[in-house]
Amino acid sequence: QSDGSIGAVTIKRVGLSAKVYEGATDSSMSKGAGHYTSSGIYTGNIGLFGHNRGSHAYFAKLKNVKIGDIVEYKTAIGTKTYQVTLPTIRT
Repeated sequence: QSDGSIGAVTIKRVGLSAKVYEGATDSSMSKGAGHYTSSGIYTGNIGLFGHNRGSHAYFAKLKNVKIGDIVEYKTAIGTKTYQVTLPTIRT
């Protein structure tokens, strides 16, 4: 992207929308969400992070997420859609 982002994450029901930037840095989190470079960008496990309070609280609305909410992750490669569910407990 021209702004340096690698994608965007959105949860429409709670009004969460953040651009995603490469790297686990304060710079990434000041502009949006950061992406752990050791995780997948589009396939496999994708690791994103961000602040939930303070002046750059892009993830503040995560506390309002409910089971069934849709999480959309868009990159230049394509769009992934996830649904919030309860974790599966394996014994």
